Amino acid sequence: MVSAPETSRILMEASDDTDNSDDTKHHEEKQTKQKQFQTQVRQLVETIDDMRNPFEEDTSDLYTLDTKVVMSPEVIMSVKTAESIGKAQYESVIVERLSNNIKGFYETIKKNSLPFFRTGSRKKEAKA
Repeated sequence: MVSAPETSRILMEASDDTDNSDDTKHHEEKQTKQKQFQTQVRQLVETIDDMRNPFEEDTSDLYTLDTKVVMSPEVIMSVKTAESIGKAQYESVIVERLSNNIKGFYETIKKNSLPFFRTGSRKKEAKA
């Protein structure tokens, strides 16, 4: 149990700490942080303005928005089949692990190795 003099000392220290605080702003409200934030917002707006609307493109190719690299046929096929592969895996997990107890619930699920945008081969540049 804390004695009365010790409690009094702790309360005095706490009140001294709050009275001497000249800087009451949050660190993100200071002028340097605000200038940095405004600069970042300005740069983001400029980047968005420089980009073209991807829905106005005349091409039917699948390409990345940032680099405009057209994806290979393997990547296009993996994007088209990703949902059906995921649904089939979900159904197999339900049947094997919950309904029939063929596999343990916490056994590792096989990883898909589908080629996507980062692994797509550079076929050609999209017309910008």
